[in-house]
Amino acid sequence: NVKVVSPGTETTVRDVLIAPDVAIRDVYFPPHGVVSLISTLADRTPVEVMTIGKEGLVGLPLFLRATRSPFTAFVQVPGEALRMAAGVFERLLDEGNSDLHQRLSHYTHVLFNQIGQLVVCNRLHLIAQRCARWLLMTHDRMGRDDFLLTHDFLAQMQQLKKMGPLGDLLKMIPGMGGLAKQLPEGPEAEAELKRIEAIISS
Repeated sequence: NVKVVSPGTETTVRDVLIAPDVAIRDVYFPPHGVVSLISTLADRTPVEVMTIGKEGLVGLPLFLRATRSPFTAFVQVPGEALRMAAGVFERLLDEGNSDLHQRLSHYTHVLFNQIGQLVVCNRLHLIAQRCARWLLMTHDRMGRDDFLLTHDFLAQMQQLKKMGPLGDLLKMIPGMGGLAKQLPEGPEAEAELKRIEAIISS
């Protein structure tokens, strides 16, 4: 129902749409742009949990009858988002809007599958493959070959280089020794990280 959705507003990089552990006031449908859900660790390190584009809803906990989220939802790739007040959204659910409920149920199912695939990808794939997956998903959501990215991913790559060889880091993590053996070492590893930086910066 377009009458209960605010007209599309431009979103800019780093706009926080939902803050962690506070009541969700609005939900968002981003027809253009990409939103990241971020978990902040105890040492304030941000870790991306998932991304949301034109296929989804920012504020899904409300559909699941929760009032808040442990994650920060912020704009990763700028674009446009349609906003609906939380009270209006909940009223539509209470009124038994079957089309809305069916679409969001389907989205929740797809999202569950995506998160499962992400776990597999992060466990088995190298950094270059994970980077390629992220870029391809962002490309699909934006529908064009050029889009603006933040430098968060690039900063993480540079931080990894400062911490030492990737293989040595993974060997310190229980269960990751097998993956460490698959990684290139020395100049080859350095070249791989430089290649990823070039992809992000291009």
